[in-house]
Amino acid sequence: MKIYHAGKEIALHSLCGNAKGEHVTDKSHYPSTKTITREELLSSYREKMAEVGTGALAFLEAFKDTDMYQCHHYRSISGILALRKKYGEDAVDKACQRACHYGNITYRAVKRICESGLYNLPLEDEQELSMEGRSKIRKLSDYRQMTGLGVISHE
Repeated sequence: MKIYHAGKEIALHSLCGNAKGEHVTDKSHYPSTKTITREELLSSYREKMAEVGTGALAFLEAFKDTDMYQCHHYRSISGILALRKKYGEDAVDKACQRACHYGNITYRAVKRICESGLYNLPLEDEQELSMEGRSKIRKLSDYRQMTGLGVISHE
């Protein structure tokens, strides 16, 4: 297909087959911001996440090995970078670090950590957590007594 403007040919496109909804895209018509390679984009994200902090950079390195990165790499990382406007770089960095620590390498996890303020809590070693948690286990009757629920009066 030839496209003319003011009597001058401005583009030449090949036509698609007969399949409905099929299309051909000429990448040379895209603006330069849309033709960046995957490697260039990853390099740019590395720089930006490094500016946020070591936790954010570690998150990116873990994230790029996930299935989510293969499909929507730019959306999740762009979303995390956008969280800086609302929560600041320190909070986002700590949230990324926390998400990595607990193996939840998703944008949603980082966002929820920021929203709830969990980034301020110290990271606990899983082994310490399980040992400490055992000493804090109480019997169900203790909770009933503390809350006043299910307490049987012997009057």
